[in-house]
Amino acid sequence: MTLAAVLCCAMTTVVFTACSSNEDNPTFPSIDVNNGVVINLGSIVIKPYLQFGASLADVEAYMKANYPDWTDNNPDALNEYQQQGGATWKKTYTKDNGTIKYLFGNASGGSLLLVSYGFNSPISLPAVKTELERNGFTYEGILKFDDYDADVCNLFLSADKTIEAQLSYWAKDGGSWSLSFQNLDEYDLQFLVPAN
Repeated sequence: MTLAAVLCCAMTTVVFTACSSNEDNPTFPSIDVNNGVVINLGSIVIKPYLQFGASLADVEAYMKANYPDWTDNNPDALNEYQQQGGATWKKTYTKDNGTIKYLFGNASGGSLLLVSYGFNSPISLPAVKTELERNGFTYEGILKFDDYDADVCNLFLSADKTIEAQLSYWAKDGGSWSLSFQNLDEYDLQFLVPAN
């Protein structure tokens, strides 16, 4: 339950930032950024899906290839969204203490805006930072969103400055964390306390 609350807070924050420009066709990052990014933390290996603007079918193919034993928690998410309407909708997969969420921006099943990998277990933030930097991301500083309940939210940018990664951590209940990726949202930079 704690992980669900943590990821809900993380997704709420990124929904506001990812949706600040309501485009169905966001700018795609350079193809080099999307090849071979692997965050290897030993027992946790994240192969982030970075093809923003992609369709639900693309995401499902990626999950089948990279996370075949994860459970699709809301297989009818697109159908439910189409019936209810709204600005965005999400697809959620789980396994053990982990959750992968995808946020989409249109009713046709396309326009992936964000992907978030969350875990209800303690983690070494320096270890994640090292892995992000090994994959070409640079640490920019701490994001201080007004209504975000994470103990810390670190911002990283891809080498070509087109993708932002947010590493959030909650110490309560033994530690939970999430690592989310989205196209760079200039709006987020107003909340940035730059690294020294």
